[in-house]
Amino acid sequence: MLRNLFLIFFSSLALAEAKLPALFSDHMVLQCNQAVPVWGTGDIGERVTVEFAGQVKSTTADSEGRWKVMLDAMPASAEPRTLKAGSVSFHDVLVGEVWLCSGQSNMTMSVGDSADADREVAAANHPLIRLFTVAANPVLRPVTDVKGEWSLCAPNSVRPFSAAAYYFGRKLQEELKVPVGLIHSSVGGTPIESWTRLEVLHGIPAVAMRSDAEVAEMVAQPEVTRLFPAARTAWEEKHGVRPPPIAESAKGWADFSADTTDWKAARFPAQWGQQGFKSGGVFWIRKEVELPA
Repeated sequence: MLRNLFLIFFSSLALAEAKLPALFSDHMVLQCNQAVPVWGTGDIGERVTVEFAGQVKSTTADSEGRWKVMLDAMPASAEPRTLKAGSVSFHDVLVGEVWLCSGQSNMTMSVGDSADADREVAAANHPLIRLFTVAANPVLRPVTDVKGEWSLCAPNSVRPFSAAAYYFGRKLQEELKVPVGLIHSSVGGTPIESWTRLEVLHGIPAVAMRSDAEVAEMVAQPEVTRLFPAARTAWEEKHGVRPPPIAESAKGWADFSADTTDWKAARFPAQWGQQGFKSGGVFWIRKEVELPA
C-alpha cells in the first residue's frame, strides 16, 4: 500500500508544470547588467528550477501557487540560448536592452502607417531587435498576464508594430551594438489615469471622486447598454419624435443615380429647427462637388 501511494505522489510531481506569463516566449530579450526576475505559477509547494547561461536558480511555489527567482546580472549577449523553467523551455533568448514603449496615438501609430512605409518595412531585417505587442484588453483591476509573443524584427512582423518604438529601437541597436527588446503597450486617446492603479488615484483629491464615478459608470455599462434601446424608444414616443420606419424607397437615397429633383435646398452650418424641421428623424443630405484632376 505504501509503495502504491508513493507511486501516485511521484506521478503527480512528474505531471506538474510551471506556467509563465506570455512575456516569456521564444526570441525574448532579457535585460542586461541587472538582476532579471523570472516568475510564474505552479502547484502549491511545487519545486521550480530555472536555468539560463550557466545559472541555476530554484524556488518553491507559495500558498497561492506563485513563484519567482532572480537571475544574476549578465552582460549583453547576442548568443541564442535556452531558458528553462521547470519542464518549459524558451529558445533563442538574447540578453540586451529591454524597453517598455507606452503612450497614446503617437505611440500606437504603426510602421505601416508612417512615412515611406513600404521602403522601411522591406528594409526592416534586424534579427537582434525583438518585438512584443501587448494585445489591448481594458480591465478595471491589474492582471497577471497579457496576450502576445516575441518575434524577430523582420518585414513580415514590423508593419503593424509601433513606429516610434521601432525607430527608437533601431537607433539604439545601431549605437550600442547589443540586442534590443521592445515591448509595445499603448492605447490611443487614453489619459494617464487609465494606466494608474485606483489605489494611487484615491490618494489624489483632484481625481479621486472623478475616477470612482468613471469606474462605476464602466461597471454599469453592460446593463445600461442592454436597457438603452427600450429606453430610447420610450423617450422618443413620449416627446413625439419617434422617427417613422424608413420606407423601401428610401433605401435608394444613397445611390449616385437617385432622383433628387424634389429635395429641398439646405444651408449649413445651421440647427435643424432653422431648416424648418420641428422634430428629429433621419435626414439625407447630398452635395455635388467637382474635383480637379
